[in-house]
Order: sequence, then structure tokens, then C-alpha cells
Amino acid sequence: MKPVYAVLGSRCTFTVEAARCYWGDGVDLLGLKSIPEVFESVVQSGVSGGMVPVENSIAGRIPETEAGLREFPVVVAGEICLTIQHCLLSTKPLAIDRVNLVFSQAQVFAQCRRFLREHLPWVTLVAVANTELAIQMARHAGENSAAVGSALAADIYGMHVIAKGIQDSDSNVTRFVHIKPREPQ
Repeated sequence: MKPVYAVLGSRCTFTVEAARCYWGDGVDLLGLKSIPEVFESVVQSGVSGGMVPVENSIAGRIPETEAGLREFPVVVAGEICLTIQHCLLSTKPLAIDRVNLVFSQAQVFAQCRRFLREHLPWVTLVAVANTELAIQMARHAGENSAAVGSALAADIYGMHVIAKGIQDSDSNVTRFVHIKPREPQ
């Protein structure tokens, strides 16, 4: 039986990608909707551990992860860094000037601040728990909505890439940590 690890998202988040790079294909991933849910799963459900983003080179520390590391009885067992490239995605080919609503994580918006300010200053930004949820919401919000996510997410969900490489720096790196339950003392 394969070990099971809790991660943020189920198919195409950067956390899933980091987990696959870190553990390989010999594990099963339990996709959850939020970082606090990953921590809860690690300490309460008997999974082997979890993977969470802890810091980004553009946007800094991830507040939800910092809180989880303080509040839950876990230890950091390892880490992996992943280069992150964000794309603006829509359900159909769409001119960028037609976009009026964009969904993604607050942390992702912070990583794409310059692009959003220069190319989409009029749009409403809606922060959600993870990029897969952002894509699902954009799919249901109407034809002028978009999400920020990965090129892999576009492939998996049948989205169109409106703009690629929209992060503020080409050297955008996120550090992810492997968490596991703290051993009883």
C-alpha cells in the first residue's frame, strides 16, 4: 500500500507539482482545499505527512503556513524549491482587454502585481483558497472572467492561455516544506 500525503489542491496546483517532484510517483496524494486543512489532516487523519508552500521569492512568507507551523504539532521533515510561472487563463480565447474578473490566491496576485497593475487595472480580483478553485470559479463566472494558474492547469481543465509568464520575476521560486506529525514526547 502506497503512503498517502496531504497537499493543497488535487491535480494541478504548484503544491501537487512540488509533492510529485519530492516524493515521486510512489505515493498517493490527498488533495485538500486549503493550507489549514493540510495541517489538520497531517495531525488528525493518519496520513504520512503533507506538503505546503512556506515562502515565495516575490511575495514572501505564506501566512497560513506560518500559522499552521506554530499552531499544529508538526515538524518540518524536508523541503523543495520550485520555479513558478503563472498564466492568465480563460474558458475561451479572450482578448486581455475583455477580462473584467480574475480569480486566484492572494499570494498569487502578489506574485503578479506588476502585470495586473499594468495590463488589467480595471479588473476585480477575487482571492480564493487555491488555484484549482480559482479555475472552477472562472469557468462558472461568465465569459469575461479569468484565473491565474499554471500551463498544466490550462491543459487539465481545457482553459486557454491569455498571457504566459505574468509573474513579476522570471526567477519566481516557491519553497515548499514536507510536514509530518511531531513524535509524542
